[in-house]
Amino acid sequence: MVATFLMTLALAFVVVLVALLLFWKFGVPFYRVEKENIVKLLELILSGQATESDWDVFAGYPIRHDAELERIQQRCLDIAEQHYTGGQRALFSEEGLAELQKILDELNAESNENQ
Repeated sequence: MVATFLMTLALAFVVVLVALLLFWKFGVPFYRVEKENIVKLLELILSGQATESDWDVFAGYPIRHDAELERIQQRCLDIAEQHYTGGQRALFSEEGLAELQKILDELNAESNENQ
């Protein structure tokens, strides 16, 4: 009984130690929203293929590393306040889709200018 407990405790210690060493060597994993992610999400929304979960991740994930992307996210959230329908065939009303299309067009125009 005591031997089993000590073996379990030792194994747990080794697993935690290995995880810490891996995080230290390779860094803690993180997700970072980039412009390409927003473009892809908007394309999915406009084509009717995005899920509520896709939107929830975008809406709920803070963007602090890029002020421009944060501004775009806020514009999308403002549109969602007025036009988000969720759970239906399209996540947004026709007016909301039109406004999201404008944002997508702006992002694509910026990408074309930078190339």
